[in-house]
Amino acid sequence: MHYHQINVTPAIPSGRAEVYASPALQESIELMRQLVELNKDQHQCLKTMLANQDQSARWKGYLSRQSQVLPELGDSCKRALPHLEKALGHMVQDLTDRINEESDCIEEEFFLQEFLDRYGTRLNQIGTLINLVGPMADACPPREVKDQPQPPPT
Repeated sequence: MHYHQINVTPAIPSGRAEVYASPALQESIELMRQLVELNKDQHQCLKTMLANQDQSARWKGYLSRQSQVLPELGDSCKRALPHLEKALGHMVQDLTDRINEESDCIEEEFFLQEFLDRYGTRLNQIGTLINLVGPMADACPPREVKDQPQPPPT
């Protein structure tokens, strides 16, 4: 028969217990605990700040408050947004084509003012419209799909 011997040593070496009880080490441990608590507090603050800056939640709240008065508002925004984006694309294409064809159209003060009158206001206004309609379209909940009869398994 073979007998095996297992040597079990204490977790803290017997001659070194005073090192773990030293004031410097205890102070370091306490500082680390404070850092962990501080990080937890900071994490909670960041989560709160992020929730406050969530524009989507604000628009979702707005749409839910208006659901009785304007039940189709969100879906209407979803349908209109691609048309507004397409119009913006055409306007930017027209603007860049004109600049590329007639580079002097923005070099002289008179031509620059005429150029800004023609393109600036319209681009600014359509950008504003997209900035209003886009977040509402994103915040709109997806339409509920009505239960469709399932075909029988074959």
